[in-house]
Amino acid sequence: MIKLDADKKQLVIDLQYQAGRNLADMVVEAIFLYVATESQDKAVVAQLGRMIKGDEPMANVDLMEYTKKETLC
Repeated sequence: MIKLDADKKQLVIDLQYQAGRNLADMVVEAIFLYVATESQDKAVVAQLGRMIKGDEPMANVDLMEYTKKETLC
């Protein structure tokens, strides 16, 4: 399931569904290529990708800690 919450300005990607996992994988790949700049950041993003694919146990991850912080007004 993929849901846009306009009030909270959030895109919700449910990893219980294949479409959600596929989209999440594409998002993580884009973050790895275009947003993560430090090697440590890239390592965390790569680990998140492995979690989404089921290769590692899932854990709570906040990518804002590892990527350049930007917000939209």
